[in-house]
Amino acid sequence: MATNKQLLKNSALAFVLAGLIATTLHELAHFATALLLEGQGLFHPTYVLQADNATKNQQMLVAAAGPLFSLVSGLAVIGLCRQKLDNFWSLVRMWFGFLSAQIGFGYFLVAPFAKGGDTGQVLELLNANTIITILVCAFGAIGTYLLLPKLFSKANSIYIASKKDFFQLGMYPWLIGTSALVLIYFVIENTLVGNSNVDIFSVIGTATIGIFTPLADYTASKQKIQKLALGSPVSGLVVTVILILILSLLSRGIAIGSGSI
Repeated sequence: MATNKQLLKNSALAFVLAGLIATTLHELAHFATALLLEGQGLFHPTYVLQADNATKNQQMLVAAAGPLFSLVSGLAVIGLCRQKLDNFWSLVRMWFGFLSAQIGFGYFLVAPFAKGGDTGQVLELLNANTIITILVCAFGAIGTYLLLPKLFSKANSIYIASKKDFFQLGMYPWLIGTSALVLIYFVIENTLVGNSNVDIFSVIGTATIGIFTPLADYTASKQKIQKLALGSPVSGLVVTVILILILSLLSRGIAIGSGSI
């Protein structure tokens, strides 16, 4: 049976690892789409550059690929992988599903306000009218403020016997994990790359990756509360460190194709 300290360590590290995976796959979706459509592109841990001669349709498809992949993959994991949380990797799976879905919903939510974001770019290229813009934003808001908090609460209520359990499984890992992700990507973007300008949109996006967590209703389940059996997440820590090192090595980007990027 896991102690509160073990639960916190496992869930916080799982949040960080899941966030890194979700963000990387989001960017890889952009990159793969750019390669498929244009035969070239530049992958970076926090963004993807397209060819200078990319058409309007290619730009829209590449921009839309990231949020759509994040949304679909996240919801698929939430819906299809409902096994009991019984080890560190099941916590990674749980956090990945919700964080990836939130990345998707988040981009829809901020589309009218962040023209440089993926969905904002799509709306601008489409010359979308006010009604479409409002509908896109509303879709993101429903997912962020209603759907994900409800699903998160339902998925984890059987492990919540008290407010203390909630803080160890959800709130503290969210606070610690979000801070860690912001720091990791800040270092990659501004220290390793040598960029002195902080991308505020990127920082805000990373900081809100788990915003559904404090919005969930953590009423204890009427079912019998299940205790998690968790040990020290050594293997998870090793994988997390390796992934951070790989992203750091890729911090200056990796280009494929011979065109002008």
